[in-house]
Amino acid sequence: ETSGWCTSGGSGKRTLGLVTAEDLNTAAESNRQWLADCIVLLLCVLALDRFADYGSDQVTAPVRETAAQALGMALQPLDASAAQAVLELLHQLQKQPEWDVRYGGYLGLKYTLAVRSDIGTQLLQSAMPALTTGLTDTDDDVRAASADALVPLAPVLFRLGLDVVASVRHLLWQMLTQLEELSPATMSVMQLLAHLYSSSTAGSEAPAGGLAVEASTELVTL
Repeated sequence: ETSGWCTSGGSGKRTLGLVTAEDLNTAAESNRQWLADCIVLLLCVLALDRFADYGSDQVTAPVRETAAQALGMALQPLDASAAQAVLELLHQLQKQPEWDVRYGGYLGLKYTLAVRSDIGTQLLQSAMPALTTGLTDTDDDVRAASADALVPLAPVLFRLGLDVVASVRHLLWQMLTQLEELSPATMSVMQLLAHLYSSSTAGSEAPAGGLAVEASTELVTL
């Protein structure tokens, strides 16, 4: 049985107006504002959270990891300028003296780059200086987070130019000579190297001599 307001002439009859374009724009703006508020709070979590656990000498930060994932999802419906602004704020975290804050910054960067693949080249170009700095960080967990952020973006890295890829690979090989076998960054670095020497990753951007030749040449120069 229907309620009174649904019945013609019912005591609770309502006048249902059409949704206008202005209403839609207002709702969209409210949604953007709500997402912006969420992003600010998530960035605060990445900066302030200190909870961490260790397994096999590798740090696990579930609160920051979850906040970084939520940050990426919150950025998904927003425009490129919003993603760029968040990238700048993450760079500020990556410059802090506390390794916990830098680690949170790179976790946020990892999911921001992974989710916004539609503007991946633009974002990666802006993030490369910070990612390179992260690979040379004094803390192994920060270096691992920086390498992990680059793994899903390896195909995009080739679009920035073979010279950029070669410089990253050279940096990674140098890192391996300095890392211990059980260092948290070792697996992440090797995984990134594997992607950067994969022909499926390089696609049409692969060098004419082949990636195997490139690897042999780079190893000889170390």
